[in-house]
Amino acid sequence: MPVSRIVRSSAMCGSLLAAVFFASTSIAKGHHGHHHFRATGTVTTTAITCGSPDVCFDLNADLLDNKGNSLSLSGSGQIDENKCHANKGNTCCHTTESGTVADGSGDSIDEGCVGLECTNKSDTKETLKCTVTITGGTGKFEGATGSGKLSATIDPADGSGPITVSGVISR
Repeated sequence: MPVSRIVRSSAMCGSLLAAVFFASTSIAKGHHGHHHFRATGTVTTTAITCGSPDVCFDLNADLLDNKGNSLSLSGSGQIDENKCHANKGNTCCHTTESGTVADGSGDSIDEGCVGLECTNKSDTKETLKCTVTITGGTGKFEGATGSGKLSATIDPADGSGPITVSGVISR
């Protein structure tokens, strides 16, 4: 699989997760309960050196939550080239990512993502489906937990495309 294709798709996972978490930016510090979230955005990825045969990447994303709040994601990930398989005419690889989503006011969420990045035979379309997990945060997101799903479709020519994430955040 082309490194650029895999790197771009994997980055989507982190972006979506981040968007999901911050869709609940109206959570007050000390407020407990479950909050549904949904966010969308676009991600940019950069390949970095790591142990072969894995493909590693850094990612940055600008996102909007369901209330119109701007969020930023920065993270890194890894595609395990030893865990690829054929799936309905696509090649799919196991992908992991971890990062931090910041809301611009000093509060942030730590997240992780595990899923599959799939590319069609002609390398003209990439999709990512991932399960996200909220693993903590700072400020109003201190002690946050949660989970969600993400999906993305990427244009391998420029490494960008729409992403959507949704789920529940708890504190």
